[in-house]
Amino acid sequence: MVTDYYRSFTGKRLLNNIYDATGVLLISKDTILLESHIEKLANFNIRTDEIQAVANNSSGANNAVPEPV
Repeated sequence: MVTDYYRSFTGKRLLNNIYDATGVLLISKDTILLESHIEKLANFNIRTDEIQAVANNSSGANNAVPEPV
């Protein structure tokens, strides 16, 4: 199940590479995250604190998605 928090990354640009538990690259840096990427993050149980993304039109981390409370 894809949570709303994972969905909050849709349309954002990834600031870091995302790897699975064995070190295989799942999604590369600078990818604009689509729903298919979000499903992959959820399916591989990627911790949300490993995901750093900003709004697609931004170049800085000021628009980074906040950590869940």
